[in-house]
Amino acid sequence: MGTYSRSSLYGFISGIITATFGTSGTAPILAGLMSIRMPLKLVVGTSLMVVFVNTCSALGAHFLVGQIDMTIVYFLTSGSVVGALLGPRLLANIKVDKAEGQVRFWYALGMVISGIVMIVL
Repeated sequence: MGTYSRSSLYGFISGIITATFGTSGTAPILAGLMSIRMPLKLVVGTSLMVVFVNTCSALGAHFLVGQIDMTIVYFLTSGSVVGALLGPRLLANIKVDKAEGQVRFWYALGMVISGIVMIVL
């Protein structure tokens, strides 16, 4: 399977997850970008852009068919904005190139553990 077809498949899975469960769908996006061996620092920005478009699409669909608790949205978003502004500054100071293999391993391990916890609990 080619790079673009594999990316489309992971994107499709991400869209289904986002619209069905209300999550970001980041896991399949990151898995897809890492499977095409994209450099880690490029993965971060690319996945954020995909998540943004994915989220806007799912949000529009839910506005049409469901309800959204805007009070909770305001509180969650205020904390998220602070974290989102600090994240790139933290990443800029980390020498990821030397430890990219380790970062990929720990990310994959973290995803497996999170999945097991979600299934068990």
